[in-house]
Amino acid sequence: MFSDTVLRSIDANRTIKDKIVESISRSRPRLRISVTDLTNPMQAYFRWVHPEIKTPIDKLQYMLLGTGFHDIFSDIVTTEEYVEQLLEYDGIVGKVDIFENIPIELKTTNSIPNDLYKEKLSYVEQLGMYCAMADCDKGQLIIYKRGSGTKKVILKVFDVTYFDLAKIKSSMSKRKDMFQHALESKNPDKLPRCEWYQKRCDYAKFCRCETANSDEPIVGNDEVEISSNENALEQFTNKLLSKRISATDTNLTLDNIIFPRKYALSRNHSEIATNGNNFQTQMANIENLGFRKALLEAIKFGSEGKLNYIKISKAILQDTVLMLSGIPIMVETVEMDTMIPRKELPSIFPHYFDKLAFICALTNSPKSRLILYYQNIYKNKFMIYDVIFKNRNEILQEFDKRLDNLINNTDHTMLPKCPKYIVKYCQYSTICECG
Repeated sequence: MFSDTVLRSIDANRTIKDKIVESISRSRPRLRISVTDLTNPMQAYFRWVHPEIKTPIDKLQYMLLGTGFHDIFSDIVTTEEYVEQLLEYDGIVGKVDIFENIPIELKTTNSIPNDLYKEKLSYVEQLGMYCAMADCDKGQLIIYKRGSGTKKVILKVFDVTYFDLAKIKSSMSKRKDMFQHALESKNPDKLPRCEWYQKRCDYAKFCRCETANSDEPIVGNDEVEISSNENALEQFTNKLLSKRISATDTNLTLDNIIFPRKYALSRNHSEIATNGNNFQTQMANIENLGFRKALLEAIKFGSEGKLNYIKISKAILQDTVLMLSGIPIMVETVEMDTMIPRKELPSIFPHYFDKLAFICALTNSPKSRLILYYQNIYKNKFMIYDVIFKNRNEILQEFDKRLDNLINNTDHTMLPKCPKYIVKYCQYSTICECG
């Protein structure tokens, strides 16, 4: 770590922390009745009439994990023209994850159901409504079980055939009318009990599921056929493995300056960089990248236009820096179970502070912010630090030195080493000599 000599102060900023937590919990206004409203209309009713209720931060994390995973997964397995296709029927809207030849829905979960219809009826009904809206009697469900600790990820693909699309359309219209009447009369008493009853529903103190009746399912058990599709699973798996998610960028970026040995080795040992990932590693990379992307989008939505990227360049280096209210920021996820004392942060995450120092110097900013998101902590997940550096000229000299070494193909052994804990995850660990 070079930045320990230029680091001036680290202060926890409670004001900005509270604003960011508030911003990512902010709900988007409801405009039209959707397919997801019809799967659980009681919960949807209170979501419409109580927009002030914020989703707990720990629950929001799972939503962001799902959203981010969907985005990366879809980008890999299909093309833009087939992703998130909007469907409409009788005043109802729906957005199917993938629609090329048939509607395809991707679901992330903590467990793979043994009986898809009995355990995940809402999955079957949601896809059924999309199929009905598209006049297509067959759809596909992709179910992804997230990994955690020693538990491995699992991917399953199911073909779902619906025998009575007309009945599904009729049920949709009936539920839409029922839901619309509840909104207009401000009385949800006739809405059916939803699947989230007694399952940590955000609207538990308002809902009336305790006295609500169960409605006839939109898709009956004898109106659908579900079968596992191993050929489709193999095709999706091959596509997912075909794209390297964590490869070092071949263009010169700030991360290359932070990990110069890794960049130098990537240019001279391309055969190592292109080795295929195993499935578990690849899916973990997709999860992590997707979550980070979704987290940034949530912060951007809540910041009301105050979050943007600016371009930086020097010699052949080109990159972008994230700015929030005119101050450069870095958003990082942490998998530790307890928060790290701020005095220990530079020694545990030296690369964060090296990068922030370069960013401050290149943008001529006196202050930067480090946003840490602790995934494994239950509620209080965010810490926001104002990080100030001194001696800008010294920082720029170190930056120029590293940049010149990379441009001139200096031997990797002459370049700064990567932090020790990163070495064990590096594909070049057997030859880098960092350890």
